[in-house]
Order: sequence, then structure tokens, then C-alpha cells
Amino acid sequence: TVDLEHTRRSFEQLPWVRKVSVRRHFPWSLEVTLEEHVAMARWNGVALVNTYGEVFAGQSNHALPEFNGEPDTSIQVAAMYVELGKQLEALKRSIVQINLSPRFAWQLGLDNGMQLELGREQVQQRLARFVAVYPYSVATRALQINYVDLRYHNGFAVSQLAGGSATGAGKP
Repeated sequence: TVDLEHTRRSFEQLPWVRKVSVRRHFPWSLEVTLEEHVAMARWNGVALVNTYGEVFAGQSNHALPEFNGEPDTSIQVAAMYVELGKQLEALKRSIVQINLSPRFAWQLGLDNGMQLELGREQVQQRLARFVAVYPYSVATRALQINYVDLRYHNGFAVSQLAGGSATGAGKP
């Protein structure tokens, strides 16, 4: 006599439950199958994002990257995180923060503290240009770079931590 739909909805109210399937097994039992959320990142500091890019309420004590964006952009942010993360593997770097502004401009924070400003257009191509040049740059070996603006058509601007010499025009 159990209402299967009500039972399913009740299970889906639990924070870490993504999907539920409830079936009757006659004569006296129910089969309940749960799919849990797998946390990929924190969302705007108040929720979590799963591997499907869906936002859910939950807590995690694990070190997770931070995703920031407008409501309803979590799927887009999660997809871009995966794409850009693959490109950064060549530099043995990972993304610890990815931001999508209200104007749909992208910014990355890397595990070494570097900030990358990617803008709104040709995001993958801009990052690919950076990944291709970064390992061969003599300046990167001698300086602590903290900010790279990749929004230029034919290059990028670099800013370093205070106390070193300038390497190019960049954001202070």
C-alpha cells in the first residue's frame, strides 16, 4: 500500500541523493536503488556541484575546487573546468578556482597561485597559446608570476609578485 512516487520524492530530499528508483517486489518488499551525488566542486561558496554539473545542497570536508557563476550556469562552468583542466595537464597544473562573470568572461585560479584572465571569446585557444609558450619562457623560471591576461589577440600580459622586475604590461 506504499505510495511509490511519494517514497521516491522522500529519498530525493536527502542531500547526497541524486536519483532514486523504487519498485515493488511482490509479495512483501520494495527495491530501492539510489544514485548518490559525487562532489566535483564547491558552488559560489554555499553549495556543491556534482560531476554532471548539477548544484546540490551538501557539505564536504574534502579539498574541492571553487566554481563561481550566475545561477543556472553550473553545467557550463563544470564543462569548461574539465576542458581547461585537460589543457593544463601539460604544465602539471590544476584549477583551484574557475569564475564565470555575469558578462560571461572566464577567469582561472591555478594551484600555484597564478590567476589567468581568459575573457569571453576563444577561451580554449587563448589557454592553448599560454600552455604552448609558458614552459619555454625564460622569464617564468626567474619570476613569481601571479597574473596573466590572455585577452589580447597576439599575446598576453604578465604581472609578477611585488619585489621583482617588470616583464611586460600587465595588471598591477
